[in-house]
Amino acid sequence: MDERALSAAAVNEAFSALVGALEQNSKDEATSLNPESMMSRLDILAERLEVMDEAIQLAMRTRATLLRRQRNALLPISQLPSELLSSILLHSFDRTESHKVNALQNLAQVAWRWWQAIKADPEFWQDIVPPLKSVGLQIRKAMALPLHLSWRADMHSADNEDSFQRMIQTHAERWMSITLGSSTKGALEALCATHFPRLVYLKIGEVIELRNWELNLSQCPNLKDAYLPIIPYISPSTASNLRTLHLDLNWNASSSSRNLKYLLLSTPKLVEFKIRDFLDERNAPSSRYTQIINLPML
Repeated sequence: MDERALSAAAVNEAFSALVGALEQNSKDEATSLNPESMMSRLDILAERLEVMDEAIQLAMRTRATLLRRQRNALLPISQLPSELLSSILLHSFDRTESHKVNALQNLAQVAWRWWQAIKADPEFWQDIVPPLKSVGLQIRKAMALPLHLSWRADMHSADNEDSFQRMIQTHAERWMSITLGSSTKGALEALCATHFPRLVYLKIGEVIELRNWELNLSQCPNLKDAYLPIIPYISPSTASNLRTLHLDLNWNASSSSRNLKYLLLSTPKLVEFKIRDFLDERNAPSSRYTQIINLPML
């Protein structure tokens, strides 16, 4: 039974109950004028009126929804095949805004058929955005497609750290891009201990609660664009595919100049290198000269 039939049944049931109560009340009034009995019957009537009112409101909302769907079905865009509609919606979906929790939700709420197209197309679900309670659904609906993760700075908590580590490691072969607003010990440990064969983009914000950590680029053989708060480590015998490297060296995480030497020697495809070296905590937020070096001009 659909929602419309259920709401109509609820209205009929409430109305029948109300009529029966009124009839019973009339009979009782003829035989009893007990004030307590009358108040009890009035309370019952009030409850049944409330139920009937809720049923009527549900029926009205259901009817309004059906009317909107019928109206939308007459629009030209609704006459398009599902595959073409999905392609248009994908083109209009701004992936630079996909990190916002309600970005996809806002698009889906425009029309019922839009929501059906979004549900059926895995490409809409590749951008994994917290809250964590919905992440599992997003990953399942993306099916076997590569994934893009945006992790906000305000998501840090003990439970979220554990969930983040499990998510990163469980789906390591699917991540194509990872953006972290800021990073804690658990997040960095998960990144440093995991091999990412597909990862091409990595951006890490401020480092929190940890010093002396190293990110081994050998774990990310296809990484092309990196925005990091430390100088990453790479084995001297490993050739990296990095094209763009931006370093915001933060006093909260130490970096080795030897790492930079090995990195530059091992990145023959590097096109752009930007480095900003923050001074120590006592002089923060000052920073040394920021420069962009276009390679191979070194």
